Amino acid sequence: RVHGESRVLMGTSWLVCSVLLLLGLVHSLPSGGGGIDCLGQIDGKLCDNGHGHCVAGVCELTVKPKQCPPLNCGLKCKNGLLSDPVTKCLICACGGEGSMSCPLEIYSPLAETAASLGLTWTSSDCCSWDGVICSLPPPTPSSPRNTLPANNFPLPNIQIVLRNRHLTGSISHAVAKLAPFLIGFDVSGNQLVGTIPVELTKLNRTRAIDLSGNRLEGTIPSEFGLMTELQMLSLQHNQLSGAIPLTLSHMKSLTHLSLSHNTLSATIPSDFAALSALKYLDLSDTELSGEIPTVFNRMTNLTYFSVNNTLVHGYP
Repeated sequence: RVHGESRVLMGTSWLVCSVLLLLGLVHSLPSGGGGIDCLGQIDGKLCDNGHGHCVAGVCELTVKPKQCPPLNCGLKCKNGLLSDPVTKCLICACGGEGSMSCPLEIYSPLAETAASLGLTWTSSDCCSWDGVICSLPPPTPSSPRNTLPANNFPLPNIQIVLRNRHLTGSISHAVAKLAPFLIGFDVSGNQLVGTIPVELTKLNRTRAIDLSGNRLEGTIPSEFGLMTELQMLSLQHNQLSGAIPLTLSHMKSLTHLSLSHNTLSATIPSDFAALSALKYLDLSDTELSGEIPTVFNRMTNLTYFSVNNTLVHGYP
């Protein structure tokens, strides 16, 4: 009987040892789901196993760490790292330059705008997309970069620069959703069709819009007059028609306006004299007629003005 109990005890001891050994192995194995404890560690610190970085208290592993780009978030923000679902590399989620991940409020309208132009961007890092330029907004006294709370990091300023890409689509209405971020929009030298969407005029932070050299038709939206911060508007070499909207005279920041090589008609609005910052005005190769408004002599900053190949006559 004693001999039988000894065998039972020996079997039990072997089972316990096996379980303990197995638990030790499981603990030592790296886990992509955060099995390595990073609690209390600074985000971005190398994990104890050397195969990943600490993110929000857990270890995020990189599949091919040598092929991942160097991390340069540019901001000191808590929990500002994410794992890119495409590359499996760590990326910045706090608006850092070089490896920024797109928040949904930027990604969705930007992807929709790209699709309407015949482009397809797939990476989650919108600032790596061809034709997209990102930059951080300058810090302000109320929100300097190094004192921003974790849930209030600055979103990037974005420029879309897609000139001479042989694009054949149209401009999506979704571009209006980029209003808080878009500071420049250049799709010149393509074959875009359709009309200029009114939604484009809702880009109240945009400083430059260049739609020249396309096949856009219809009239110039009068709502452009609401874009008081716009400095450059180039619509030349399209198929735009109708009169020049009087509301363009409300664009007080405008320094460059080119409407040449369109089928614009009627006369030059005398209200253009209110564009005190205007330096460049090209209305050539249109169907404009009438006299040059005499009030144009008040435009002291105007250095280039052309009405060649039109029916306009007179001197300001």
